[in-house]
Amino acid sequence: MRELGATLPIILVSGHTDTMIRRDAIDAGAAVVLEKPFDVQLLIAELERLI
Repeated sequence: MRELGATLPIILVSGHTDTMIRRDAIDAGAAVVLEKPFDVQLLIAELERLI
């Protein structure tokens, strides 16, 4: 993601987020990894933190 020049915070949402996937996503540039289903309040909190 960052290799392509992305500068905005990236939130990855996935139904499959074991430890390795989460680590790989963060290493690739994701600011947050959320596992579905997720609490909307958690998403809002992360969005507020990132902006």
